[in-house]
Amino acid sequence: MPFSSILHRVGLAACILLIVSCFMPWTYYADLHIPIDQRTFTGLKSYNNYYGRPGKFLIIIGVVSFVLMLWPKILAKIINILIATIGMVYAIITFRRFTLSYLDHYPEIKIGIIIMLLSSILILVGTAFPNIKIDQNKKN
Repeated sequence: MPFSSILHRVGLAACILLIVSCFMPWTYYADLHIPIDQRTFTGLKSYNNYYGRPGKFLIIIGVVSFVLMLWPKILAKIINILIATIGMVYAIITFRRFTLSYLDHYPEIKIGIIIMLLSSILILVGTAFPNIKIDQNKKN
């Protein structure tokens, strides 16, 4: 199995993992002003929507990257590199925002935000090595 095919499959799995990680717990804030049932933040839920819902955008990035990875056109692969780069930058910004202090309380980092960051990096790696076959004998 060629190396690019393996990385392509890793990229597809990372797209699914990115979508799943948005529903997992990202951080836990031990702030007394936050009700106990709302102290765990995810990509789609934070206390009083303080951090917004970055999971919505990351889910869109994951779905679009998954579709473009399966589409066997060169233009789709080029657009996918741009989409994956935007997604990775947004994931880094979101990771930094969620893991810094919140009203002088430092959060406990959960596994979901780490999976989100790593899967967005793997999506970019998977798009950098597309699994596409170019016919050399084709005449223009």
